Amino acid sequence: MVYVRDLSGDEIGAQVQRTYDWFRGMFHHTPDANIVLDRDGHLMEINPAGERILGFSRDDLMRGGYEQRVHESQLPLAQGVFRRLLEGEVQRFELSLTDSAGEVRDLDMLALPMIEGDEVAGVFVQARDVTERNATERRLQESEQRYRALFEDNVDSVVSFDTEGGYEYLNPATEALTGYSERELRELTYVPLLVPDQRDFVLAEFTRALEGETRQYETAMYNRAGEVVDLHITLIPIIIDGETRGIHCVGKDITQQKRLERELSIMAYTDSLTGLGNRNAAAEDIAHRVADGRPFAVIAMDLDRLKSVNDTWGRDTGDMLLTSIAQRLAHRLSDRATVYRYAGDGFILTLDSGDPHVATAVAEDLRELVRAPLMLGGHEVTISATLGISTYPDDGCDAETQMRNAETALYGAKRRGLNQVALYRSIATPDDDRRVHIELELRRALQRDELSVVYQPQVSLPTGELHGAEALMRWNSATLGAVSPDTFIPVAEDTGLIGEMGRWVIETACRQLAEWTRRGWELTVSVNISMSQFGDDGFVGHLERTLATTGIDPHLLVLEITESIASRVDIAVARLHQLRELGVQIAIDDFGTGYSSLQYLRDFPLDYLKIDRGFVSQSTHHARDRDLVATIAQLARNFGLRTVAEGVESQAEVDLLTDLGADLAQGYHFSRPLDPESFEAWVEAHLAAFPQA
Repeated sequence: MVYVRDLSGDEIGAQVQRTYDWFRGMFHHTPDANIVLDRDGHLMEINPAGERILGFSRDDLMRGGYEQRVHESQLPLAQGVFRRLLEGEVQRFELSLTDSAGEVRDLDMLALPMIEGDEVAGVFVQARDVTERNATERRLQESEQRYRALFEDNVDSVVSFDTEGGYEYLNPATEALTGYSERELRELTYVPLLVPDQRDFVLAEFTRALEGETRQYETAMYNRAGEVVDLHITLIPIIIDGETRGIHCVGKDITQQKRLERELSIMAYTDSLTGLGNRNAAAEDIAHRVADGRPFAVIAMDLDRLKSVNDTWGRDTGDMLLTSIAQRLAHRLSDRATVYRYAGDGFILTLDSGDPHVATAVAEDLRELVRAPLMLGGHEVTISATLGISTYPDDGCDAETQMRNAETALYGAKRRGLNQVALYRSIATPDDDRRVHIELELRRALQRDELSVVYQPQVSLPTGELHGAEALMRWNSATLGAVSPDTFIPVAEDTGLIGEMGRWVIETACRQLAEWTRRGWELTVSVNISMSQFGDDGFVGHLERTLATTGIDPHLLVLEITESIASRVDIAVARLHQLRELGVQIAIDDFGTGYSSLQYLRDFPLDYLKIDRGFVSQSTHHARDRDLVATIAQLARNFGLRTVAEGVESQAEVDLLTDLGADLAQGYHFSRPLDPESFEAWVEAHLAAFPQA
């Protein structure tokens, strides 16, 4: 029997009140949003959590229906859900609302129809803010997609190894690279695939990665077909909770790159005609021998009159001659020396013995070997050779000196006549030693930034105004001190260094001119161009790039060229017109001291004639020099050119040159050559004295 106690009216009322209070407490104090809407979708009640989540107060939410808070993209969803609720269906869904700050909030909602009698009177909604959860899930999904893209779609091999080197995961590129399937690789470690001589090295790298280091290196492995595959490897430790759990490995196939490098190396160290090592290979051999420290000899050999063979029977015959001589040398010296071709008609030989008597005997043997007749293309050809010998360590303690001294000995032998042999010690003079030392230091000067440019002002004689400056190269050697241009410029020209030095001077002068132009100074800068620079096929292209890079007005750059260009008028005219098309001006330096000709004044596109300082210095003392300066000035005017007098050292010379019609002057009377900072100070002072219009 069930006992039921009857409740009085007061007790029932109290029970109802308690139930209402419990419900109200649950409604208001739950951390989720509790919302009550009427049938029209207007707010009837909301708890504090709902106000906090939505970012609106109850009073704000009372104005308008739920549709005003729903994000526009999800309004159709909300309307459909609300319609089904009014039909009496319970709904569970996610919805995005816009809070008071305009931010979108994702809500996980449980909505219940509130039924009075047989009708839905309203809707009760419980909503949980899942914005951060959804954002985290999206980030995880994106991370997963990126991770899978890194692995699955990577063109490089990507592998995850366990700590024992076993394959835990690998991408399709790994299967393509190795030729093995994923199933086959999972039964292996990476070690059996490695080229044997790489295994110890790679195991050491793997161990260091397990210790927490990211490692990069190159190695090689065998693929399934037994082919060697060159790889660039990156190992990345997989560290979880401070413990290395495995290794990520990215392997890039560099087989083609390595093959190309080997081919380029062969090209860089091999003479394409004879198959012998070239000058680079010879230099490396000599450097290794110096490092080894044992005595050896270097023999420089030139074939005499190879040009005559080329001119008489053609270059093909000359090439056949070089190839045959190379084969003879390599065969005869295979057990005693190494042969290199280092120039058009020249060979370098490194001899295992440093005894000068042995080296001389070998050289004499080579001389006779070369003289033996050759049948080439139906012609019997006989040629001779001249040789120079340098021994280590007596004739130099570094590779560069050894090669240079062997060449010096060769040139000394040529001074005695062709078909000669000479030891460096037998022909070396103090001047030769100094010249070699200057060349060696000059090569280092380019690396040590020991070169600088100074500027000597050029002044208008009629007005005294500043016209421009001549850029002059200077060398302050760490070992030789200040070296005169008259000393190092000829060495630079003889050794081919003048090309690199000349390009550097042009770039430096143009950058400086650009800076002065930005200051508002309109002045020209003159740069001396050597004959070898002028004849270099790359000269005009380099100048054009420099003008474009620095942005200077080309008309402000004056190139000073010597009269010796007139020895090849056809080439000179074409090159000068190329320069004129770039917009630069041209000056003939030291006019009257070289190959002067009215023809090139007519044919060459010139702007200035520079009067040699020798004429200037004598003009105040000798009538013939004075008349010569006047003639040059008049000649220049007749051809529409301007004259620049060099080496002006006195006011008397200034007055005379002005009277004789010279246009511009430079020299110690105005200023010595100045470094850029001092030149700028000189210009400021000069502009104050001679303000330009």
